[in-house]
Amino acid sequence: MAETTAAPTIGAQQTGGSTLDQALLIAEQVAAAVDEARPGLDKIPDPVEPAGEGELTAEEEERLDKCVGGVELLTTAFWVAGKSLDTMAVGRLFRRLPHKLEPSRCYETIEEWAWLEHGIKQSRCSKLRAGWSLGEVLSARGYNAPEGQVRELVPLKNKTSALRPYEEDQREAVRHPTARTRARP
Repeated sequence: MAETTAAPTIGAQQTGGSTLDQALLIAEQVAAAVDEARPGLDKIPDPVEPAGEGELTAEEEERLDKCVGGVELLTTAFWVAGKSLDTMAVGRLFRRLPHKLEPSRCYETIEEWAWLEHGIKQSRCSKLRAGWSLGEVLSARGYNAPEGQVRELVPLKNKTSALRPYEEDQREAVRHPTARTRARP
């Protein structure tokens, strides 16, 4: 009869180290991965004069890649901020945040919170909230969608969204010509 060996379990002493040593190693690896993935100014190299003319050196290529990544974060940041503001507004998640200037009361609107806490004007807040869903779709499809271009598409999105119920009625009328369509306000 063949002997079966149980597979080692997480936390078992697989390499001769203690479970605590393994947990510390995992925690260090997770912290390093999080730090590597976290965007920040400390990840962008300081400006320096070129190493020479012509082809980029390996160090310049590395600096270029980091800088391009930083610039690309700008587009993503617009959509992250817009979605965050919209999520906070729709769910009124700001309703228990103490007012910055009047701590005895809480914020009444997302625009008030955004302005006092982050200097985001009402019009900017509205634009970010209106554009994030388009930016998210375009980004997911591989398009680098600058905020200004998406802002130009928002009215078209709103128009087509407003027409969608009427289009559904029209499709229903074509499928069932004798059925009455719903009245729309």
